[in-house]
Amino acid sequence: MGCASQAVDYREYPPGGELAGLVHCYWSFSSPRGPVDFTYRAFPDLCADLYFDFSRFQYLKLLGIATRTIVAPMLPGSDFFGIRFAPGAIGRFFRLPLSEFQDRSPSFSDLGGNAAAELEGRLAEARSTAARVAVAEAWLLARAEKGLFERDERFSKALGNIYLHGGTKPVALLAEDAGLSVRQFSRLFLAGQGLQPKAFSRIVRFQRALDLVLRHPELAGSWAAQEAGYYDQPHFLREFREICGELPSNVRNVQDFSRARGDTAPQDARYRGPHISRARRSGWTQARS
Repeated sequence: MGCASQAVDYREYPPGGELAGLVHCYWSFSSPRGPVDFTYRAFPDLCADLYFDFSRFQYLKLLGIATRTIVAPMLPGSDFFGIRFAPGAIGRFFRLPLSEFQDRSPSFSDLGGNAAAELEGRLAEARSTAARVAVAEAWLLARAEKGLFERDERFSKALGNIYLHGGTKPVALLAEDAGLSVRQFSRLFLAGQGLQPKAFSRIVRFQRALDLVLRHPELAGSWAAQEAGYYDQPHFLREFREICGELPSNVRNVQDFSRARGDTAPQDARYRGPHISRARRSGWTQARS
């Protein structure tokens, strides 16, 4: 899937079956060398990315877990390629202190060591998006087959429990379900995802609210607030604005060239409410005059 406007082009490519559930997608983004009047918006989706800009820097960067919407002007001549990991999945490939990189984008060269250098070298030699996808897929498969970091079933179940309830279940009850104290549960989640469970749940609830706002622009905000599990409409508006930077009514009016990210929740942990479906997690918008 992808979008193109004013020669700005963003596309996503699904992973092979063996990596499904670990890799959400591979993605490419390019822009023309001439002036580009475009602004990039990415709503938080709880995924971590590794990305490479072939036009400016020849090294991998890590895009940590975002808790706020990323808004940035697009530069001319960009040529990006990235790997978007499913929530909680990057830890299956690398042991990283994810909490240190929240809302940050550091160089991955030092963090990833020899493994990062190997991937950087292979990507630098790839001359097409198809070749880049093949390089990334082969590299990730080889790393997964080594079984470097085993899946923590307690964390996986906790992640699924949060998605199952749309981010509305209290942390104390989540911890009880996991057979852990609140402190133990928080440590487990911080190690696996880089966020406290309350912060993770907050973004999951925002994702659901965003889905409702984008899919039902004709309906009142109070309905979206109730459906997404907020205490009341003021609570909904406050949290939505803190995360998105806009009120729901403004998001409805934005001309959206959606990246159309699919639901990033684990396949076995989708919210079971009546209205949830694929949310437009992010989009392209023309710069406002």
